[in-house]
Amino acid sequence: MRKTPMDADPAVPSAFGRGAATPTRRSPAFARREVRIAERAREIWLLEGCPTGREREHWARAEEVVRLLDNVES
Repeated sequence: MRKTPMDADPAVPSAFGRGAATPTRRSPAFARREVRIAERAREIWLLEGCPTGREREHWARAEEVVRLLDNVES
């Protein structure tokens, strides 16, 4: 079974799987943003050939992309 970036590092926040907060602890807007970041991080991971050990880098890059997209949309 192939591991995903989120499986490889339990310290990386995730909207699903390990590290997921209960829905009552976060606002729906925050949860939606976190899901968008997780999806973008997975896209980056896949585009780079599913490397291991770069989960935090992919997450940080995904956060930046989502932040930029949010600024463009607002």
